[in-house]
Amino acid sequence: MRQVLKDAIAFLQKPFKENLSFFLKMWLLISAADVFFWSIHGNPLFGAYMGAHGFVYAYVIVCICGLFGDRAKMVYQVVFLALGVVNLIADSFAHYIMHSGFTKDIVAIIRGTNPNEGTEFMSLYLKPGIIAFILICLALLLLINRVAAKKNARHTDWLAGCLSAALLLSVAYIGIRQSKNWGTVFLHKIIAFATYSPPEDLTPYRSAPSIQSKGDSPQIIALIIGESLSRSHCSLYGYDKNTTPRLSQMACDSLVYFFDNVSAAFYHTGGAFPRIMSTFSGMHEDTDQWYESVFLEDITTAMGYRSVWISNQSSSGVCDNPIARIAELSDSLIWTGTKGLGIQKADFDEVVLPPVREIVENTQDDKTFFVIHLMGQHEDFSSRYPETFHVFDAQDYMTLPRNQRQVMADYDNAVLYGDWVVSELLRSFSDKEAIVFFFPDHALDVFDSDPTYAGHTRPTNPQSVQAGLQIPFFVYTTESYRQHFADKNARLIKAVDKPYNTEDIVYTIMDVANASFTDNPSLARERSLLF
Repeated sequence: MRQVLKDAIAFLQKPFKENLSFFLKMWLLISAADVFFWSIHGNPLFGAYMGAHGFVYAYVIVCICGLFGDRAKMVYQVVFLALGVVNLIADSFAHYIMHSGFTKDIVAIIRGTNPNEGTEFMSLYLKPGIIAFILICLALLLLINRVAAKKNARHTDWLAGCLSAALLLSVAYIGIRQSKNWGTVFLHKIIAFATYSPPEDLTPYRSAPSIQSKGDSPQIIALIIGESLSRSHCSLYGYDKNTTPRLSQMACDSLVYFFDNVSAAFYHTGGAFPRIMSTFSGMHEDTDQWYESVFLEDITTAMGYRSVWISNQSSSGVCDNPIARIAELSDSLIWTGTKGLGIQKADFDEVVLPPVREIVENTQDDKTFFVIHLMGQHEDFSSRYPETFHVFDAQDYMTLPRNQRQVMADYDNAVLYGDWVVSELLRSFSDKEAIVFFFPDHALDVFDSDPTYAGHTRPTNPQSVQAGLQIPFFVYTTESYRQHFADKNARLIKAVDKPYNTEDIVYTIMDVANASFTDNPSLARERSLLF
């Protein structure tokens, strides 16, 4: 029995003795960011938990390394060290920027970000702190090399024993906490990034849904989709800064109906748009791919509408922006402004006004469905409005902590500018029989969950997730629409306090157009905002 135990211990210690330097490097690259940042963000136990995950993962990687010959082992180590450095950088940015571990939702945010947004994001957050942390970790790798070169057999045996005990404790700790977090650790992050692959062309997934009409439909139905706009920063909803004066006046004139209880389909663009622009729903997430659902453009086509998409976003992203692939399904697609990358792209949202006005003006008897996609309040906030809309300054927020004042001023100026753009867009439809829906794809966490954090939702923080879902939502109807569809308009007014999620906008549009699926006639009405 004693010999069996001795052999088991020797087997357990063998990877540490043979590849000690490689193990320590991999553990550092896998776990350093998680342990450090979770600890300084007030959750050291979870930091230790992720450190234990990384310890076991590094041990498994080193065990596999021992199966190879010298040449193959060298290649194996170089590959995994390179992946480890990528992991360190990804984790560091995720924690430093979003105060969150690197999750599949962050993968979706990155993969759905266009080059302009990505460059601005990097210029905004590439700070000395994150660079210093990464450099310190890389310096520790060199230190491990130097120390390992001076090791002797006695020290190696002692350290292998300690590390073996730590391995057993890590396994026990993970087991006690009933881990389900392997998907957030090292290789799974890289696999998640590599396998996030919406099709480059959605045309093969198009369908011809069977739609039945039950009455007249308006000449124009439009969606104006903003970006990163939080309901809590709109004076239309009671915010103490006058950020939406024009829309508020339109609401007073009963031209705009604003809704108090609407949630975003998802808290980032990559998750929200597939739900907005198809019948895909959160309830299908574990069983279906979003692009296998019925697209909104195919539904509007079946209802007899020509679809027009006008966007001030970029036509390509880190991996062919999936939003652009959805946009390409439209009958007409217009990318406004310049196509330059990075912060040099300085097109304000007003660039969408001329093409919208021209198309609306030329719309006669044909029915048209518009999607107008704005840059809205996407970071960098100060780049989202011209100087003429620089109304709020840091001194207007003196009751707030110093670090929040300029950020809040920039964000509110961007909201104020967006109020003007959207109100001008609405006026473009005033002479037509039109109904226009406005909402952003998601909101932001603007110091809602943490006094030091403003940005995209942090998926691991419930308060941040809640902030990212709280969006403004309003509907504009023209005089001609109100006269022709008085019953629909009355139902709209009655629904202003109704709980609603923007993933049901497809069904609301069908209901507005008096259309339904032939094989499920009640579905559109049951999930409509007007029901």
